[in-house]
Amino acid sequence: MPGTNDNPDRAGESERMWRTDLVATILLGIAAVGAGWAAYQSAAWNGESFFTLDRADVARRQSMVADNQALVLRVMDIGLFTTYLQALNRHDTAFAQFLLQRFPPSLKAATTDWLATKPLQNPGAPASPFAMKEYHLPQDEESRRLNDEAQQILGRAREENKTADRYVLVTVPFAVTSLFAGISSKFRPPGIKRAIVAMGLLAFVGAAVALLLLPVA
Repeated sequence: MPGTNDNPDRAGESERMWRTDLVATILLGIAAVGAGWAAYQSAAWNGESFFTLDRADVARRQSMVADNQALVLRVMDIGLFTTYLQALNRHDTAFAQFLLQRFPPSLKAATTDWLATKPLQNPGAPASPFAMKEYHLPQDEESRRLNDEAQQILGRAREENKTADRYVLVTVPFAVTSLFAGISSKFRPPGIKRAIVAMGLLAFVGAAVALLLLPVA
């Protein structure tokens, strides 16, 4: 607090200068706290992004495993169907029926419906049972599901990374606040000092609003 002064005008001005310096000091402190919090949140969101990317990578690898399993099963089905056609070509109906009854359910249903289209007489018939809607492999569906899941997780990782970047940007107005609050003490004219502190306060309000609008990790 300023001491007692016989000149009321000088005492009042001294009081206002003291208040301005107090505001500048408070701004320095809370700007440092705000910048520290923003830096902490940026690091936390970067960590979240890292772990989210790891989950996306796991889902992508699982999708590739399911896709490879589907490929192996499809090759086996093609082999069974080729053997079935060869048996029919040899007029070995008994063996052909033996194979047909032991087809995997999806291939059996597709082959039965494909034969019903009379492919030898009908030029518009599907080329093979594998072109029929009845033929499907659960591993194909699982691979697509996992790939979609990986893309969604990757999207979340991008958003988390953007949030981390926004927190870094918030440190800029906090730094501006500290700059104005710090240099205000270098100016003696009261009007200039108050103007500089006011600009620092304005920068702090903008930083505080931006900080409040960001999600917390």
